[in-house]
Amino acid sequence: MKPVSLGVKPFVLLFLMLYVPMLLIGWAADGMRGKLANPVGGESSAVPMLLVLVTLLSTPLFLAMLRRSITLDGGTLTIRSSFYTRRLDVRDIESIEINGPDPELLHRVCGFSIWGFDSGWYTTVKDRGRQFVDCSRRPNIHIRMKGTDVGVYLEVEDPEAFKQRLEAVADS
Repeated sequence: MKPVSLGVKPFVLLFLMLYVPMLLIGWAADGMRGKLANPVGGESSAVPMLLVLVTLLSTPLFLAMLRRSITLDGGTLTIRSSFYTRRLDVRDIESIEINGPDPELLHRVCGFSIWGFDSGWYTTVKDRGRQFVDCSRRPNIHIRMKGTDVGVYLEVEDPEAFKQRLEAVADS
């Protein structure tokens, strides 16, 4: 069971959102004040310092976006998505929908969202309950839990095989 690959879009967008503004700010700071004073003597530019700072701050985001997995161990389904992990008891699953309607993510309760990648807890227009989301484009699996309004939206490579495997474990 594998989540759908993210591709390059979210990484390119994250790069553009973080590096381009910092470069522009650095060049503007250099242009307005000349060069920054260097405590050791001489002059230095703000651009290299900003590039190092942005690289240090963005590395955890890039690595978190790569942390995605779906595992089924015994009767527990574990979904890891960026900074978030959700564990489900397979016997508590009420239904599994394949290619249902678009969830229309309404409000990010505690999540990480960038164009081409959604991860974390959201509320949706359809369900109004808290939904755990891990998708890169559009989720193709919706798991509803028994007796709660909590669910999971996933995007997996083979949704039919995923559903059959979960049902087989739930029935045993």
